[in-house]
Amino acid sequence: MSLAFGAPLSAYIITRLLDLKTWLSAEKNFFEYIRTVSFGLWGGLLGGLLILGAFAFQTQTPLLALLDSFAVGVPLAQVLGRLGCLNYGCCHGTECSPKHQFGIRYLHAQTKVLRYNPKLKGKRLHPTQIYSALANLVIYLTMLTIWLSWETRPEGTLAATFMALYGLKRFSVEFLRGEFPRVYFRGLTLWQWFSLSFVTLGLGLLIFVFTAGRTIGYGNFASGFASIQSAQGIIIVTALILGLVYGTHGKKIGSW
Repeated sequence: MSLAFGAPLSAYIITRLLDLKTWLSAEKNFFEYIRTVSFGLWGGLLGGLLILGAFAFQTQTPLLALLDSFAVGVPLAQVLGRLGCLNYGCCHGTECSPKHQFGIRYLHAQTKVLRYNPKLKGKRLHPTQIYSALANLVIYLTMLTIWLSWETRPEGTLAATFMALYGLKRFSVEFLRGEFPRVYFRGLTLWQWFSLSFVTLGLGLLIFVFTAGRTIGYGNFASGFASIQSAQGIIIVTALILGLVYGTHGKKIGSW
């Protein structure tokens, strides 16, 4: 429940912090600034990490084992999320070159890409949402393979692997992202710097778990399924909350 509320809230907060100049420069009044609905995945990840850390501390659950359990499912959730981005028209790519045949055109005026930049109507754009979805699917299958084939791995292996692979994925796709404005620092976008920090943290964690970490015991699937059943009510409520937050937009979002 904390993640259901906290992760989307932190994803919203980071976009407001990065958009602070529009309020300070009087481009938007405070009400317009606050009501601009936008979500940044990095904010959701950072907020989720803080919530998991607090939960681990309160319940004395091993943090690395907890992070491993969440790391397996995150890339699969991102696959579905990027398909939503494709339909909505956000997180879109730059305009394709004449030689590049694989592109997507947005024609509906309410898609986000055209609301922010009407000049892109009908132009072929790199479908970075599809690139990200396919890359996330590869990451998910990699995580799943490690989880199912290596039962006695060190705690934190899955979390470290996800951080490194996701950072590399986002760093690469960012070269083709076309949202405006782009915030650059020393030749790289702000999100690429976040990606590099994620890769560094992932590799650092991987070194730690193999040198000083502890090995987990054999998994008990019967106990795991029993735990899921005991939390079934929370899972259903959480799914309803996320469905209402992200899925009820009417005809303005998701139409073509």
